[in-house]
Amino acid sequence: MTYNELAQVLETINPTTGNLYQPSDLNIIDFNKEETAMLEDRIIVTEDWIKSAKHQDIAVRFLRGSIKGWIYCRDHLNDALKIVIKNAPMLGKSHQTFQSDL
Repeated sequence: MTYNELAQVLETINPTTGNLYQPSDLNIIDFNKEETAMLEDRIIVTEDWIKSAKHQDIAVRFLRGSIKGWIYCRDHLNDALKIVIKNAPMLGKSHQTFQSDL
């Protein structure tokens, strides 16, 4: 995935050259150009589940909270980066910043 895994590769030393991998070192498939792209990180419920008024309320609150969180991250990038890095430090600030700039 170009928003995540590509950055991880580009942050890795190519053992052949001793330098960071470059996009020209890779065969990158753009699924948009291949007309096979699809959204990721989706929210899915069953039709039976969402028919319930109680579940509709849960879904609406969940979506509103998620959107509010994304808006906060967009508007407060440094704060969002600190929160993510504190809770999942394995990819580091540069990688998380790369993902947020897409």
